[in-house]
Amino acid sequence: MPAEVGRLAFEGELAVVIGRRADRVAREEAAACVFGYTCAKGVTAIELLNRDASFPQWTRAESAKRF
Repeated sequence: MPAEVGRLAFEGELAVVIGRRADRVAREEAAACVFGYTCAKGVTAIELLNRDASFPQWTRAESAKRF
């Protein structure tokens, strides 16, 4: 993670824990893949999100190994 991340936004999120391999699962079978639910803490680097004003990049802003 670059040192210049700037402002961070912390969010409480609902995390879905997938309990088995799931690829191209039919909508009717999706619930069978869910092992459970838990709370998670999300962190977004606001400056990284908006670095390119024409294309907000959520992956870049939320996928760092650590903040």
